[in-house]
Amino acid sequence: MDIRECLPRDKHDFEAVRKLSEFSDVELKVIIPELMDWLQDGNWPVSRSVEDLLMRFGEDLIPHIRNVFETKDSTWKYLVLTGSISKLPS
Repeated sequence: MDIRECLPRDKHDFEAVRKLSEFSDVELKVIIPELMDWLQDGNWPVSRSVEDLLMRFGEDLIPHIRNVFETKDSTWKYLVLTGSISKLPS
């Protein structure tokens, strides 16, 4: 099964996030960019669950966070700054 088939299909797809949590970090690593996309809107119910899943990667998220800050999406930047970055180990 292609792990991309397990990506959330809509903003309420908690079952997809649950399935993804069963994959290894090695398997999940290839879809980090797609998972980061789910952090673009804090009003999406699945956003927080995806963020929690991504926290498994710790400092390995930094290049992906840097990519967010290269966009013009100020809301996404704010949400990553106040969410993901604040949860990274210091």
